[in-house]
Amino acid sequence: MPSKKKITITDVAACAGVSPATVSRVLSGRDHVNEETKLKVAEAVEKTGYLVSAPKTKPFRNILVICSSLRDQGSSYFLEGIERRADESGYTPLIKHIMMSQLIHKNPKAEDMITWAKDCNASGLLIFSDAVDTDEIDKAAAQMPVSTMMTEYSDQNISSVDVDEADMMRKCFTHLMSTGKKKIALITGQPKYRRSMVLKNIYLSLLKEMQMEINPDWLANIDTNYYSTSAAIAARQMLTGSNPPDAFIATADIFAAGVIYACNQLGLQIPEDVAVVGRDNSSVDHISIPQITAFNMPADMIGYTACNNLIARIEEPECNIRNIILPCDLIIRESTTKHFFSFK
Repeated sequence: MPSKKKITITDVAACAGVSPATVSRVLSGRDHVNEETKLKVAEAVEKTGYLVSAPKTKPFRNILVICSSLRDQGSSYFLEGIERRADESGYTPLIKHIMMSQLIHKNPKAEDMITWAKDCNASGLLIFSDAVDTDEIDKAAAQMPVSTMMTEYSDQNISSVDVDEADMMRKCFTHLMSTGKKKIALITGQPKYRRSMVLKNIYLSLLKEMQMEINPDWLANIDTNYYSTSAAIAARQMLTGSNPPDAFIATADIFAAGVIYACNQLGLQIPEDVAVVGRDNSSVDHISIPQITAFNMPADMIGYTACNNLIARIEEPECNIRNIILPCDLIIRESTTKHFFSFK
């Protein structure tokens, strides 16, 4: 007994007197099809007995960006890059800001991040916070696409974008030593953040390597979140001590501005008495008096690249992992010397 002929879109089109492409547009719910044509196709489907398959579920076009600091201006540059790449690909970036008051109690867990993503129908996570524990990043990545940026964390199975902190710190030391500075202090952020710990270790290692004085009083972690006043207080304590530093490396531009404020209060000349290096090359560096030496960090491109990595992971789960480490040039300004140039 011959098998029953399978009804196709072509059969429906012939019955309705339209093209197969029109039938496809009607059945997929696309626009630009008039009501009369839709009615003809519906009647033809019923008449021919065509089985309409359920439409394929498309992935949500949202991505969730998890970050723990939006108070420093540098963060806005990273987020602009993320938004630019997401917009190009038809994705919407959504921000989950982890407040410092939350981090005092606990760091976010993988289940927290997955829940946040599901609540906003996000197809992937872009982690922009080194307050998230590495093992929690691994757990989250086992459940959905994840990309990281500026987290001091990279893994063979997770795409990441970061800067070469060791190279940046070495450039600071080399430049400051070239101007005659010998007693270098470091002001950095939350002591439990990975980046703060990494920068502290690089700083101490370079002091030892270059046979410079190591003084625990010249190292400060700012417990509050990017407050210039906290940096100013820390700098003032160092500068009024029995053995004050003659240079500061600040891991945020707003910290560097706080150091300059403390120097002004104490009547110290910059850079003659104290040299100051910032970090992000934000507008803070340009409007400060004196202008602040800092790194030409490509924040917009870092955000753009990290977002691109995540979108690639969402759309092609088997795509290659990309772990990118970028060097940054030191832009010399008045806070360390009277002569402007780029230190590469």
